[in-house]
Amino acid sequence: MKKTLFILFLLVFSCNLFAITDQEIQDKEATYRENCLKVAQRYPTPEYYYSKNPDGTYFIYDSQPELAIGMHGMDEIGANQMNQAGIKFIRKTMYWSMMEDNKGAYTAEWHWHEKLCRDYNLVPVAVVHGAPLKFNFDNRKEAYKAFGDYMAWAAGEFKEIRYWQLWNEMDYLFTDIFGAKKVSIDEIGKNYVEMLKIAYPKIKKANPDAIVVLGPPIFPEFIQAVYKAGGKNYFDIASMHSYSTPTKWEFVRKGLMARFYMNKFGDANKPLWNTEFGTEAGKYYATYGKVPDVDPLAYFDRMQRDEIAECVNINNILGLYNKAFIYQYIGDPEAYVNEISERVTFKDGDNMQNYGFSIIKQDRSPRPAFQWILDNQPNAKNKPSRKVTVKIGKFTKEVEVHTDYPTRIRLK
Repeated sequence: MKKTLFILFLLVFSCNLFAITDQEIQDKEATYRENCLKVAQRYPTPEYYYSKNPDGTYFIYDSQPELAIGMHGMDEIGANQMNQAGIKFIRKTMYWSMMEDNKGAYTAEWHWHEKLCRDYNLVPVAVVHGAPLKFNFDNRKEAYKAFGDYMAWAAGEFKEIRYWQLWNEMDYLFTDIFGAKKVSIDEIGKNYVEMLKIAYPKIKKANPDAIVVLGPPIFPEFIQAVYKAGGKNYFDIASMHSYSTPTKWEFVRKGLMARFYMNKFGDANKPLWNTEFGTEAGKYYATYGKVPDVDPLAYFDRMQRDEIAECVNINNILGLYNKAFIYQYIGDPEAYVNEISERVTFKDGDNMQNYGFSIIKQDRSPRPAFQWILDNQPNAKNKPSRKVTVKIGKFTKEVEVHTDYPTRIRLK
């Protein structure tokens, strides 16, 4: 009940947030922090998470909160910067349609990504989406079968990629084959689970070490829809996306809502990831309808740094998300580009591209957000491995867990 009341408080507060001033937001800060601390005290992070595999074994996951980064553009420079920042987990999109259109070259590119991650000791997470044009909502059942076959091939071909996230924001924009913008969120959830029931066992058969991450929704209610449709046993890790201004409000609210639904359906043992959170200049403009009055470009830099840092610090207190991925290492500005460009003065060599979701500039130098990560090393606190006492039913055993990959056990 207390957790539900706190969630409702955040729901109401976040809805009212967009009508208040910067000063009023600052005035609410003490109350916000106090409530976060109350949540941390009442609902401490468990020692471990776990999921059950089709073969009867269990994956035991380390529960230490960890910062990760999404990387559309991935090369040696970026990999080296991840090492410098103490980042291990990186998330990159694999487009199903591109693999169908140019399989040879795209397969070679992804094997190169595998090698790059191996050379720089990074943990790749592949988010797979982008259906070939021949598939749509009307022939969705055919699409689900074809996707299951594709994932069986991909999981077997790219053995060094163990984390597979199936689709992206499919409840909102990206995926016609589940019915986004056409049917209710419950129907979208049913369609998504129909796909999961085909793809999940095929992935596990192709690579028993593979870990299936739920496609990240925009709306937490999608997670409830997945459970209502019988999807509980067809993913290993739940996920969420969160965007708002200030970023922290949706970061916390959506995480709590996702956890609420996981608990409601008896699935609290699984990890929850946030695979996209971040901010850009356009988010500020969307909320306040203006650019800052003083030195707006420096303000956008500071805003991104402060909001990302606050989410990281909050997550380290709450342990709400097992992994939280910043969007994005390199990410274009997406909103109000013309409106902002017309109201600011860029210095020579600077442009609007440097004020999007990217945490680095076009010349690869750090923006303040990435510099904060370099300076503070938020993952340095984590132990790479540690022993925990696992209790599942009548089974009790001390198990060594690791931050990178889960430990497989069999209950005896």
